[in-house]
Amino acid sequence: MFGLGLSKSLDLYGNDQNCLAIGAPNADTVFLYRSYPVVKINASIKALNAYLPLNTKEVRIDICVNILTNFTRVKNQEVLLDLKADERIDTGECIRNKTFLAKPHATCFDCLAKITSTEASVFVPMLMELSYRLKNDAKTASETDFCENCAAVDPTLPNLIKITIQYLHDCEGSVCVADLQLQNVDIPPKITLGSTKVLPLKYKIKNVGENALYTKLIIRSTPILPIAQTPAECIMELNSDWLICSLAQRQAFTGNTTLEVEVSLDLNEVVGIDKLTIEAHVSSAGDEKTPADNSVVNTIELITAAEIWITETTSNEITEILNEEKRYRVKRYFELTNNGPSSLGGLNILSAALPIGYVDDKGIEQDYVSNITAQVYIKDFIYPPMSFNTTQSLSHEELNTTELLNVYHIPENRTTFLSCQPNGETNVKRLCAFGNFPLTSTLRSAQKLALKLQYEIQWHNVENLMLRDREYLAHVAMVDLQPGAKLNGLLSTKKRLKAALFVKINKKSTLWIYVVAAIGGLLLLVGIVLLLKKFGFFKRLTREAMEENYKDKEEKALMKDQLDKVADDIDMELDENVECN
Repeated sequence: MFGLGLSKSLDLYGNDQNCLAIGAPNADTVFLYRSYPVVKINASIKALNAYLPLNTKEVRIDICVNILTNFTRVKNQEVLLDLKADERIDTGECIRNKTFLAKPHATCFDCLAKITSTEASVFVPMLMELSYRLKNDAKTASETDFCENCAAVDPTLPNLIKITIQYLHDCEGSVCVADLQLQNVDIPPKITLGSTKVLPLKYKIKNVGENALYTKLIIRSTPILPIAQTPAECIMELNSDWLICSLAQRQAFTGNTTLEVEVSLDLNEVVGIDKLTIEAHVSSAGDEKTPADNSVVNTIELITAAEIWITETTSNEITEILNEEKRYRVKRYFELTNNGPSSLGGLNILSAALPIGYVDDKGIEQDYVSNITAQVYIKDFIYPPMSFNTTQSLSHEELNTTELLNVYHIPENRTTFLSCQPNGETNVKRLCAFGNFPLTSTLRSAQKLALKLQYEIQWHNVENLMLRDREYLAHVAMVDLQPGAKLNGLLSTKKRLKAALFVKINKKSTLWIYVVAAIGGLLLLVGIVLLLKKFGFFKRLTREAMEENYKDKEEKALMKDQLDKVADDIDMELDENVECN
């Protein structure tokens, strides 16, 4: 049986805490219940600034704690504090799970928290929660052993405080509604590649709405080009093709203001592209009133313009044919220079054509050129040899015979031309060797390419093509460069070519030339001697004549000295007479 007798509350232990005794008649046991003091925890948390400027990176937080109780002997209690915050607020180890000694009067301390907010959450309030509880809580005490230091808290009282912190944006609603307008400035519609190294891009951004926070301008080019120059607030995002420019440096981009951004794209490596697309987009962390004017797309036409100079650098020697059965080795050197302004990319085709034979009256092919080799060089790189195909077709390129013989100073009417171009002098069917070679590397502006062409000519096979009264033979090789694909622009070619010139020398018919030259030389020498003699060049004085001439000059000099002396005496006498008078 339990609870037949109940005592009134008694302070059996002298600690201002009443006890309750429960017993029964004739029972040997009394149940004694002790009580715990009841306390109330007062806690507060307060941010120094509940509304933060946009450039704020830290905030100071004040925390205060005290306890209230009617028990006079309870002076203080240990309170456990735990501060939890939004992921944008870093409180460090400020008061996390920290024991705090609470007293009847409020005790406060501060905590410095760092803020790392992003543009996506600039309008979302940051939440902080401070929870508190007794370290020695009677609810968690042992049921058998009484806890002398424990106290109880009214469970109906709160044990959590929440506060919010947010940025100050001065907008009417909880989210700013900006009205950003993006405009490009003087972006050219077309560019000739090579005429400029960089492409300047200039944009104006204007806001005619509420404050724009975390305003960004992103720019991308297609194809992707490297950045030549950019302001400090612009960076190339990792693993992305976008150039991102953070405007206003975390400040509010206020209404009715205009910003300008200038970047430059590098055009040095742009080759073989006919258009460039530039996309630009501006945005902010808030809402946008008119998204249609936040983007600009520019398509720029890229023009390729290049002038190729093909110059033959072979020496100006004329090969004398002394032996008709001999094979004469011919070496031709050509230099191709890209004078720009654009570089040429892709598979540009280098071609060479030279006559190698003819078809005689019986329809039999007669070859007079053999062992053709052609090697292409660019910088230190050597391409594989060029291969040639034989055909009867002729080139449509016009043959300028005057230019070919310009360096030799030989008239055209004394020269027979062999080429793969129609010249109207002969109806003989010619055999030509054509070679096409694809250049896999880019031919950049001011870059040079060299072609070495070698072959052998058998004179007795080519002599039949010599026209009457023509003593010289000009063997013409043509070189050209064509783009491998259609160019968006113009490729012009200027050529300064020569010809391999031959002249046949007949030994039997040259003796009279030497005889006439010797006689002419002797006659010229006799004429010169007679002319010198006429002017007294060979007239010389004898020894006696030279001595007589010397004596005459000596007497004339003595007479001159005597005359000078007489003149001096007369002057002295005149001077004396003047002084006496």
